[in-house]
Amino acid sequence: MSKLVSWYDGFLLCLGYLGGICLGLIAVMVSLDVILRNIGTASFPWLLESVEYALFAVSFLLAPWVLNQGSHVRVDVLVTKLPGKWAHRLDILADTLGFAVCALFTWYGSRVAVKAFERGELIFKELIFPEWWLMAILPVAGILLTVEFARRLAGHRIAPPLTEGL
Repeated sequence: MSKLVSWYDGFLLCLGYLGGICLGLIAVMVSLDVILRNIGTASFPWLLESVEYALFAVSFLLAPWVLNQGSHVRVDVLVTKLPGKWAHRLDILADTLGFAVCALFTWYGSRVAVKAFERGELIFKELIFPEWWLMAILPVAGILLTVEFARRLAGHRIAPPLTEGL
């Protein structure tokens, strides 16, 4: 089991690196495009559209890695004021809701991707490609997020830290 967990964590780390590289390439390419347009040479007409798709993909595919790292946005004003036992319970509730929402998101995203595939829908802009390529990101990210919330819930089986107010 630990080998599977190690593989999974490595996979999430690869997604993190891939996302960072993608964001770096976006910055470089947009800067290069601006420079080329300002000096009057060719620009990249496909770049804006590519950046839109890349930001979509990076946002969804980096979310499981961010959650795994505990770096996600968290409003913990209430949690820090609660006694340890209640803060722990609130964490469990939040992770349970996250699990349920991500499982529903996975189901819905799968339906959207399958329907786009079945209909053979294409995205027609500067670039032309099957819509399901983009929509397939939704169930993949949903599954990874659902797994991450399940891991968080499994970790909650450990007793909360002994702090004041128990």
